[in-house]
Amino acid sequence: MPISKAGRKRVLLVDDEVMLHRAIDRAASEAGIDVIHAMTAVDGVKLAVEKRPHLIILDMTMPDLDGIQVLARLKRAPQTSAIPVLIYSARCDHDERISAFQIGAEDYLEKPFELDMLLRRIEHHIFKASETQCASASNSADDTVPHVKRLA
Repeated sequence: MPISKAGRKRVLLVDDEVMLHRAIDRAASEAGIDVIHAMTAVDGVKLAVEKRPHLIILDMTMPDLDGIQVLARLKRAPQTSAIPVLIYSARCDHDERISAFQIGAEDYLEKPFELDMLLRRIEHHIFKASETQCASASNSADDTVPHVKRLA
């Protein structure tokens, strides 16, 4: 049974390669995930704020802004700071990878990668983020309703 549009998860793909957009869109759609497309880093930041995806997939090498700059903007903005970011890059730069994790990236893949591996990581980060939100909502419910007791 297909997942209703309302129940589907959304990811934002920020990459300037059209073929990669098509491949990821097809694979994600089959997995019940909607993809929002940004072909530039500037559009990616704008769409992240407007659409609030469950996950952002960011290519490190973009023509208009470096991936580290984009990641820093996303993590500084209150509207996008809690959205998990998965970065991928064709460069095998150790320092760049360390910088990405220090700024707040949740994951880093090297190109070329298998679409199946990317999908597993997308699903993992979306599930992990929703678990965190549920736990946070549960904790704040406990704080606001004094008679609720936690069952261990």
